[in-house]
Amino acid sequence: MQGGVIKFMIGIFGGSFDPIHNGHLRAALETYERLHLERIYFLPCYQHAFSKALTATAKQRLEMVKLAITEQPCFDVDKREIEQAETSYTIKTLKQIAQSFPQKKLALIIGIDTFLELPKWNEWEQLLDYASIVVLHRPGYEITTNSCITTYLLKHQCQNKNIFINQKYNGILLLNIPMLEISSTYIREQIAVGKSPCYLIPTAVNTYIKKKKIYH
Repeated sequence: MQGGVIKFMIGIFGGSFDPIHNGHLRAALETYERLHLERIYFLPCYQHAFSKALTATAKQRLEMVKLAITEQPCFDVDKREIEQAETSYTIKTLKQIAQSFPQKKLALIIGIDTFLELPKWNEWEQLLDYASIVVLHRPGYEITTNSCITTYLLKHQCQNKNIFINQKYNGILLLNIPMLEISSTYIREQIAVGKSPCYLIPTAVNTYIKKKKIYH
């Protein structure tokens, strides 16, 4: 127990991380602190399910995540999708993580843009069987009415953060946090034309990119 708050929920923050950047890290830290999470695991995918082209290799992206989180004790990395070396499906991974932490609640952390695309995911309606969903909301994205994602949200949304944290069943929480407008695409483009990505990515990640000549 720390400060009278019992930490019991583990956050799962997946992505391509091509490369991981300060926007990812700040969003994860804000979520960790707001929801009093026990820990957050960064989960780099091996191959995007929608055939999204990745520039860095799986090993390089994993190493960059490790370097990015090394100074934050509440962060860790989950290597299972990289090690399985196959197309990554979140539902499959959540089942495995739930088996690894049978006494813990899981919280899948995704952006609002990803949440709106959930109906394209494999077995997306079963995600709540294994984890709650934390949606990082930001201006400019609206959940349209009369859509399957609207129905899904209305059925499972929890409006109160404290209830969301303590309830026994899985639900959906829209969490408004300051979002740094940084994208991996922009970082790759800057590096490709010889510009510096300083202050967009951790120094250790920048050093690694230079050493391995990634994105040049």
